[in-house]
Amino acid sequence: MANSSQMVGVLTVVEKLLKATRDAALLLFAFFKIREIFYPREIRRSRAYNSTEAARYLGTDREGIIRLIHKGKLKARKVKDNYQIMGSELTKYLAHRDSSLKKKEPEAENPEQGDTPQNP
Repeated sequence: MANSSQMVGVLTVVEKLLKATRDAALLLFAFFKIREIFYPREIRRSRAYNSTEAARYLGTDREGIIRLIHKGKLKARKVKDNYQIMGSELTKYLAHRDSSLKKKEPEAENPEQGDTPQNP
């Protein structure tokens, strides 16, 4: 009889471990799913994003995206009352913005250089 009670004890422990493992896996899955929503990793070029999603990728708010669209800096199409921006347009805008920032960096590093007149 001690053998069967030991077996029941082992099965109970194994059952608890499996439940704990399943719970931990569900928590990890939920964490990464939520993380993906708030901190997306990459832009899919063939996917259409709404203005709120695009704002998350560009680090601005929805109104900022709409301003970029109205200024012609970001191409989008209007579907009913919402703007749809293709991922390829987001990557183009980011590349343009990053290249513009790189061109401005040397000026920011040496602000005194443009202030001093040069003698011929």
